[in-house]
Amino acid sequence: MSKITILDNEYVTLWYHPDHGIVHHQFHKYIYGQPFRDMLSKGADIFEQYGADKWLSDDRNNSALPPEDAEWGDTYWAPRVIQAG
Repeated sequence: MSKITILDNEYVTLWYHPDHGIVHHQFHKYIYGQPFRDMLSKGADIFEQYGADKWLSDDRNNSALPPEDAEWGDTYWAPRVIQAG
C-alpha cells in the first residue's frame, strides 16, 4: 500500500493512503491548540482534494483534549469532513 506523507513534526505524522482513500495520523506526544487544528485541517484538505473517505487515528500518545479544541472539532472540522466524504 502506497502512502504520501502530508505532515511530519514533533507532534504528529499525517499520511494519505491513496489506494484506499485513507487519511491516517499518529500522535507522537500530547497535541492541542493550533498544532492539533492544523493537523485536522490538513487532513480535511485531503478529503476535499482527493476524495478520501476514511480516517485512521492512532491517538495512543495523546491525552484529553481541551474543551476549546473539542468544540472546534465538532463545530468546524467534523462538518467539513462529513460534507467532503
